[in-house]
Amino acid sequence: MSSSLNTAMVLPQGPLKRSGGIPYFARKLSDGSLLPMEALRYPTEITIGITEEAEPVLSFEGPSPVEIDRLRQSLEIAGTMTIQGVSGNTLAMWMIGAYFKITQPSATVTDELIQHTALQALTKLGRSASNPMGVRLATITAAKSDAVAVWSATSARALGAKVKQGARAVIAIVGGITGAVVPTWPVTLGGEVVDGTVTWRDIGPHTYAPGDYIADVPNAELQPTPLGAIAAAIGLLPNWQLPTLNPFRIGLLVSYSVAAATIPRVAAASQETIEGYFEYRGADGKEYVIGPDVRLAPTGDLAVLLTGSEPRAVTFALTFRSKDPAINPVYVDQPAVAA
Repeated sequence: MSSSLNTAMVLPQGPLKRSGGIPYFARKLSDGSLLPMEALRYPTEITIGITEEAEPVLSFEGPSPVEIDRLRQSLEIAGTMTIQGVSGNTLAMWMIGAYFKITQPSATVTDELIQHTALQALTKLGRSASNPMGVRLATITAAKSDAVAVWSATSARALGAKVKQGARAVIAIVGGITGAVVPTWPVTLGGEVVDGTVTWRDIGPHTYAPGDYIADVPNAELQPTPLGAIAAAIGLLPNWQLPTLNPFRIGLLVSYSVAAATIPRVAAASQETIEGYFEYRGADGKEYVIGPDVRLAPTGDLAVLLTGSEPRAVTFALTFRSKDPAINPVYVDQPAVAA
């Protein structure tokens, strides 16, 4: 037999605190239905507190008002729960996802700017705000340096600025003002020339050959080959103590053709809070049922599954949507006794 508990009956000596029991949770779907009840893993510690908001009922029969009763306005229930281990099924309850298909039309792209490439780094083609995963089935037709500026006299050039000179590209390793006459440009990789107060360094050919990069057609990705011209240019960049502020970049202009295709895609995201039906089966044999509208939210990082070791403890906040005890009561069932 179960009984509904109110403020006067539930916690006369403070919060309810239990350990060694097992929590169970049934996630509520958007249509209001509940998934099957699932154990949230190993023995836990759970603390539940109840806060009553009430207005005093006063008697004015005497010389001064006297409180004779309190009229409950609301009953708020909240607490915390610590789980000693977290399963993949538990983590999955915070994930939401959708499956759909992307229709990719055929297209030709000319000089798509790749602002930064690096050794052993894959560069995805076709990324945009509306398509962050990029395109698929792309055949690269040309790749060249993003050095498109031409030299001009007495012009300011910032550190890391690039200039195209004939079939080669140079980068400013010292910024400043260019000279009044065209300098004699270096023609070998790594060669340098002083131009006014600017120092230029040769970073190789302006147009790259197919052997300078690996093209992954199905995934539409590009990667510099270890011994190619792109990798050689990257190796010539000055070292920088703060990589995030490094002005030296080897960028690319990539042209490619895209084949028409259908791309299956799964979009997934994490939720901060899930709602459902919660109960806690204590080690003392008592069963605590805490309404159908419990909100469960992790108070820390959910990435807790560690390879080869036991998952660490995770604490969850428990809150309750309704403040009306008639709608969201707390029940405590004692161990059953056969009739």
